[in-house]
Amino acid sequence: MPTQMVPVCFKFFQVNYGSGCTQRLPAILDSILGMPPSEKTAVISREERLLKTKTLEEQDCKAWLFASKRMRALPVKIKGDGSSESLMLEDEEGLGENAAIACDFTGSVAAIQSGRQAMSEKVMAKFINKFRPDASINFLPVLQTDA
Repeated sequence: MPTQMVPVCFKFFQVNYGSGCTQRLPAILDSILGMPPSEKTAVISREERLLKTKTLEEQDCKAWLFASKRMRALPVKIKGDGSSESLMLEDEEGLGENAAIACDFTGSVAAIQSGRQAMSEKVMAKFINKFRPDASINFLPVLQTDA
């Protein structure tokens, strides 16, 4: 059976911090990641969100993986004969949607990778600010290719 790749988009942002923020994005995400699993999950925009893991740690770059549990607007399953039926999920189950963020070691520039149903940069900022309100992080799009 052929598999198709899910369209993925990379967007680049300048990371802005509130005046009371004392840490940069890498340290903030690491502090959230260090929390017990039940404490680093939040409902943002009606979906359960979680900072899952750190996926890369190099001298000049770090990356983390977020996950969302989509429990509404679920797609249907299409059978070989063309008929469709609902996806049968347990009450607490949902479809997993991943989104990644990478940033330079200074926490000044971030690249966010996500698919159509995954976390946007605005949802990611809300998630981070929920755990670290002192950060007041927001992401401003980098529009110039040589910025």
